[in-house]
Amino acid sequence: MAQINILTSSYNGKLGTTYGTKQYKKHFVKAIPFSHAPHNESQKNSVKAFTKLNKICSQIVKKYWRYLGLSDKSMYKNNALTQKLKSVISDKIFDPTKIYLDIPQSQTIEITETNIDNEKYFISARFIDRENLINGDKKQYLLIVFSESAITYINETTDKQSFFFQKDVLDTENDFYYFLVLSSKYKGNKKRLESKLIKLKNNKYVVKEIWYVMRLKWDNDPYVEDEILYIKDENVYVEGDTLVIK
Repeated sequence: MAQINILTSSYNGKLGTTYGTKQYKKHFVKAIPFSHAPHNESQKNSVKAFTKLNKICSQIVKKYWRYLGLSDKSMYKNNALTQKLKSVISDKIFDPTKIYLDIPQSQTIEITETNIDNEKYFISARFIDRENLINGDKKQYLLIVFSESAITYINETTDKQSFFFQKDVLDTENDFYYFLVLSSKYKGNKKRLESKLIKLKNNKYVVKEIWYVMRLKWDNDPYVEDEILYIKDENVYVEGDTLVIK
């Protein structure tokens, strides 16, 4: 509840969607920026998806901003890239495979190696760009590897058209990893951005005595509810001592 001072034509405290305050012997009226009402599930999913995209964009702009061809005159660099990659959030889900809607797919770059070593705990990647650069054109590349939870494991730049990188990691327990190469072809101030992405399913099925069934290859994804796996009778049979799931 606000307290109104008739003599100064001001008020202190909350009034509607505003609140009054006094600072440095002056009175200010400010808007309340956010509602304190709890988020529904749809809003929570949107926030989660945006948070993941924002985390990846922050990693990209750290090393690759000058090659993106974007402007930060009206917004932060991170926000500029997040705005450009708006299609990566699809139906309130973080889906990096939609990046081609925002950054065209390269027809000359090939990601030739993607490796998640679950025994020695390292991730490696290799790509090659088969385009012949002429007339003074140059290219700068970014290789970034991140998980479905937007944890970045590799974030390296290079001007080499054939590049390999390997990095030790603390864990390899994510279900999916994304291997993304960005290329910026430039001459003077002109830049042309392209992308190449591979989504890789983790082949580590058992972690700390937990069986991650969704990492298996399924013709039809199984039904899982409250951490219980439901499989139709016609999709399961016993062969000797082995349980076979189709």
